Amino acid sequence: MDNDQQPESELVQLKLNIETSVGESTPTEAEYGGPLPLEEVGVLRLDKQELLLQLNVVEAKLVDLKARWPAHSVHVTMVTELEDLEEERDHILNLIKSI
Repeated sequence: MDNDQQPESELVQLKLNIETSVGESTPTEAEYGGPLPLEEVGVLRLDKQELLLQLNVVEAKLVDLKARWPAHSVHVTMVTELEDLEEERDHILNLIKSI
């Protein structure tokens, strides 16, 4: 029975050691005065990838709209959609540039 209990107690001790060492070495907001910058935790890269995906979607919608664009008598809703898509594209591009 001692053999069965010994590994379990060792496992508990290992967990305690890990929790203690992580708690001692992990920076906290209190130590730095605020949250870690996004660059340090890898969020920035994901945000940029998400923005690039959104940009691709908007550009695809622009291509589709321009393909449906009539030579004459353009409907007001199409002009509004074009302006909205171009504005959204410009906004996303500005966000990407600011990263």
